Amino acid sequence: PEPFIVANESPGLVIAGDAFAGPRIEGAFLSGWEAANYLLKN
Repeated sequence: PEPFIVANESPGLVIAGDAFAGPRIEGAFLSGWEAANYLLKN
């Protein structure tokens, strides 16, 4: 599964959180980290 969902390309809007990368705090962190990297690169 993807660690986040791209809701809108312009402006950059992603949905992230523990529901995407695991139900613990680590999953929430990793999901947010990947979403931030995506936004910085696009």
